[in-house]
Amino acid sequence: MGVVSTRTPEGEPVDCPICGDQAVVEPSTFPTSDAPCPRCGSLLWVSAAPSRPNIDAFRAIEQIMADLEAVHRRRAAKVR
Repeated sequence: MGVVSTRTPEGEPVDCPICGDQAVVEPSTFPTSDAPCPRCGSLLWVSAAPSRPNIDAFRAIEQIMADLEAVHRRRAAKVR
């Protein structure tokens, strides 16, 4: 995948929840503090401190996706 935007040395450090990239971005200031991920282009919401409930929800979604993938693999193995 190509580079979506350039990295800047100044700005806020953020982790992209989509691709996992750790980047330093200079977010917009109006109306919200957001910036595109330099690696995948998804919108990053920049805040002073990460919200713990959001982190927990993201991890729960990751687990559900892993469980669904495991079910899919088992079903695909039965068909063969």
